[in-house]
Order: sequence, then C-alpha cells, then structure tokens
Amino acid sequence: YSLIAAHLSNLILNWNEDVLIIRPRLRENKTAKATHGTLIRMLKLTAVLAFAVVDTGMAIYNKHMYDHENTTGYTAHIAGALSGLVVGLMVLKNRKVQTWEIWLRLGCVLITGA
Repeated sequence: YSLIAAHLSNLILNWNEDVLIIRPRLRENKTAKATHGTLIRMLKLTAVLAFAVVDTGMAIYNKHMYDHENTTGYTAHIAGALSGLVVGLMVLKNRKVQTWEIWLRLGCVLITGA
C-alpha cells in the first residue's frame, strides 16, 4: 500500500512535467519519438484510483460479510498508505520544484517528525 501511495505522490509532484515523454527507438538508425504524456498521466492516475476504489470496496465487503473470520488489520494498511504518500512526497524526485511543492514537503517533514 505504501508503494501505491508513493506512486500517487509521484503523480502529484510531477503532474505538469509529464506533458511529453520521449521514447527511444529500437532501431539504431531511427530518431527518438515523442509521445503525448496526457494519456499516460491519465492512465496512471486511473490505475492507481481504480486499485484504491476496488480494494477499499473489497475490504468493506469482507469486513461486513466475514466479520467473525476476518483478521485483517485495516489500520495497518491505512497507515502504510499514508506513510507511503507522505514519505513519497518528501523523498521522490521532483523534476521542477514549485513554491507550493516546497511547502508541501515541509508539511510532510513536520508530520513525519511529530
């Protein structure tokens, strides 16, 4: 869960920078090809959100249907996701630093240190 949330923090930090993605060609004589990054950004975001929605729905379903047999620690999963989001915002590479991102990282450092 922390890795998935860290992927979400990467999307938050580098959303505007993923506008154009350069792909190298497999053949040596061909030049690199530029791909429009908007579709790829939306696919990444859709994949992360779809996983979160489906997994949360399954957790709610399992909690209510199999309450007496359920031994899953949901608090640990939520804490892992939150820590992945916060630590990801602090340590992942930010391609172009903006003012609001500096304040966001400072807030994450304060949350982690508290």
